[in-house]
Amino acid sequence: MAVKKSKGVKSANWKRFRGDSEIKPCRYVGPNGKQLLAGSVDGELIVDGGGTPIPFHNIDCEWRT
Repeated sequence: MAVKKSKGVKSANWKRFRGDSEIKPCRYVGPNGKQLLAGSVDGELIVDGGGTPIPFHNIDCEWRT
C-alpha cells in the first residue's frame, strides 16, 4: 500500500487570539450574495460599529503558536 510522505519541513500553525479567545475564520454571505472571509469569536461574528463584518485580515489580534 502506497503512503504519501510529507516533503519538506512543516511550518508552525499560528493562531489568532483576541484576549483569551481564539479568532476562527468563517465565511459571511451578505444579503446580496457577496461572500467575505470574516472572523468569529465563540460563535459570534466580529462586526464594526455599523454592524458590517470586518474582513479576517483586518481584525486586530495577537499571534500565538
